[in-house]
Amino acid sequence: MLNPNFKALIKEYPMAKISESTVQRNKNTFNKLNQIVNNQVEMRMKDKPMENFSSVVDFIINYDEKKQAEELFALKLKIFDKNLIKDHKSNEDKKKIRQAKTPLEVLLAYSEILEQQNK
Repeated sequence: MLNPNFKALIKEYPMAKISESTVQRNKNTFNKLNQIVNNQVEMRMKDKPMENFSSVVDFIINYDEKKQAEELFALKLKIFDKNLIKDHKSNEDKKKIRQAKTPLEVLLAYSEILEQQNK
C-alpha cells in the first residue's frame, strides 16, 4: 500500500516529472563540480608552473606517484584540452592517456595520436 502523502504528491507532480527533475539536478551538480575541479587545477598550474627544462625532464624520468600525482593529472588535462585530442575519434587511444600511470606513458600515448593524425 502506498502512503497517502505519496499518492497526493504523485497527483500533483507525476513520477516522470520527479525523475526528470532528479536527473537534471544531478547533471547540474556534476557540471558545477567539474567546473570547481577545473578551476582548482588551473589555479595550481598557474601557482606552480614547471620553471625550466630540467624540472620537466626530472618529472618525466624520476616520476614519484606519491609526490607528483597532481602534476600527472594536470598533464593529462592539458593534453585533453588540445583540439587535436578533443577531435580524435578513437576512444581507445584517449583511454591510454587516461589510464597512463606515468608522464612518459601519457606522452607516448599522445605521440601515437599525433602520428595517426599526421598520416
